[in-house]
Order: sequence, then C-alpha cells, then structure tokens
Amino acid sequence: MDSEPKKYIEPDIVCSQLGISPHAFRQLMRDFGAKIMNPEDEARGPGLDLAPDEVERLRTVMELRKQGVSDSEIIRRLEHPDESSKSSYSDILVLKLEEIKRHLKESDEKRTEERDRLLTALVRTNQELQQLRYQLMKPLSRKARRKKSFFARLFGA
Repeated sequence: MDSEPKKYIEPDIVCSQLGISPHAFRQLMRDFGAKIMNPEDEARGPGLDLAPDEVERLRTVMELRKQGVSDSEIIRRLEHPDESSKSSYSDILVLKLEEIKRHLKESDEKRTEERDRLLTALVRTNQELQQLRYQLMKPLSRKARRKKSFFARLFGA
C-alpha cells in the first residue's frame, strides 16, 4: 500500500511550462491558490511547489481567465469540477454570441459611416451639377441679350 511519493514541480519550472512570469504565477496563486492546491498533501515542502494535477488546475484557471470568465465562476468550477463541464458549453455559446454581437455592432457602425460618406458625396455631386448648369446657361443668356433683334438690325437701332 505504500505509494511512491508525489513529485512536485518548482514554481520556476511551472512558470516556464505555462509561459507566464513569476509575478503572474504569484498573483494566480494569491487569487486561486487555496482552490488549486491540495491541502491534504503533508509531504509538500515549503514554498509553492505544485503537483502535476495542480499545474493542470492552474492551466485551467489561466484558460478561463483568457476567455473572460469571472473569478467567482472560476472558483465555483474549481470547487465543483463535474458541474463545470456542463456549464462550459453554455459559457462557450455565450462567448460566441457576444463575439457575434460585437461583430454585428462593428459592421453596423461601418455601414453607417459608409452611408454618411455616400450621402455627402451625393450632395456634393448635386451641388456641382447645379453649378455646371448655371455656368452653361449663363453664357447663353448673355449672348441672347447681346444679340440684336431682327427689327433692330433692319433699322440700325
């Protein structure tokens, strides 16, 4: 019944495995250490050496934080891991829906900006057309005013 002693991983090795800084490791352990570490391990030495299963729980915490899950939800999942698999699918759906909502909002803003640009261009084009019409009609009306009538040419007036 003697099981071989657990192998613990030093914090600097855990940091390199997870790709985090020692400061981030200490912060995670400060926030979630009580839920990550097994309190019944008496063979643990001083410090923050972690068992492999604890490293996996820390990795899970990091992934949940990246997904934007709240700290209270992370703690709940660490306390009840069997329930987390049920709710993780709904959390993924909620995250996807939020992402779709954000994309729709961005596309709506882009569409509104494009519509405003097109309307501005349309107004400017309309103004330019009016100016061109005026310029075309202006010389004709001057010419018509200068042109002498038939009777004026006949009688020399």
